[in-house]
Amino acid sequence: EELTVYKHNALTASGARVPVELGFSKALPIEENQEFTQENSAYPGLIARWVQKPYINCYKDDDPTLIQEIKEMFDQPSTEDYNFEDLDGNMYGEIGHPKDVDDLVFGGQLKNGFFIEAGSVDGETNSDTLYYELKYKWTGLLVEPDPIRYMVGKTKNRKAYSIQNCLSVDTKPQFVDFDLNAVWRNDTTGDRMSDGGIVTDGRSNTTRMQCLPLYSMLLALGNPTVNWISLDIEGAEFEVLKTVPWDKVDIEALTVETHMLGTVFPGDRLEFIEYMKSVGYRHLEGAHKGTTELREELGTVDDLFVRQDVPLAEERLQSNVKDEL
Repeated sequence: EELTVYKHNALTASGARVPVELGFSKALPIEENQEFTQENSAYPGLIARWVQKPYINCYKDDDPTLIQEIKEMFDQPSTEDYNFEDLDGNMYGEIGHPKDVDDLVFGGQLKNGFFIEAGSVDGETNSDTLYYELKYKWTGLLVEPDPIRYMVGKTKNRKAYSIQNCLSVDTKPQFVDFDLNAVWRNDTTGDRMSDGGIVTDGRSNTTRMQCLPLYSMLLALGNPTVNWISLDIEGAEFEVLKTVPWDKVDIEALTVETHMLGTVFPGDRLEFIEYMKSVGYRHLEGAHKGTTELREELGTVDDLFVRQDVPLAEERLQSNVKDEL
């Protein structure tokens, strides 16, 4: 809708000037939904299809219209049997993050929890959430922007909600330039140094993606208690988390990839750590110690944050001992 306002100082019978505003509105044409397809030679016969809805970019993150749209975008938890290729090789994620969090925070005691994994790839490869889903019957939300990876992920039959989307760095949905291949490449060789993600440098060969606010997704799920978030979105982590109204959500712990902060958006790792402290989270320095040769080469760092009121596993144990005494 376009609103035109005319302002005028009208002359009254007494000779005084009074400001008067006249408004006229007209409906603007709505940009039509746009459907896209993508194929990949690595997956013959697999065609990814997705739809972008430009009009929802007008809505704030808590608008009921937007929330309803997102509800309809979710794929529901599968009722089919799992279909994994290498469960043993992926049960603990790439380097054991889920076990780290369980040992430090939940102590093996939390059943039927709720996770969010943003950057969930195909729902199996290096998955940070398979451990909780299979061992403790958690469910949650898998977020993956790459259309082909997402379609492959649907064949795994995960018992969690999923959505083919990226996370917005604004409190509204937004269109972004998304490099599906790599955000970061070696300056000399051009080799990939990261996965795909949002880019802002005007490079060519990007895909226009429509990203949704994390808070909107939470509301579309009923704003559940989220026991753990695994956030690996190639440099946009800080910007995304700054959109979260922390007083309106219940997020207990987060593991965040932080070594790429400052490469796409402002704010480096140290600034991010201070930000998380300011919104009520403690930083567990060195919580994730696992590594690989490639991670060492890339300088990959992941940080664990736990909300101040959430007891760590050791604190829970000490409390139980006191109760028994």
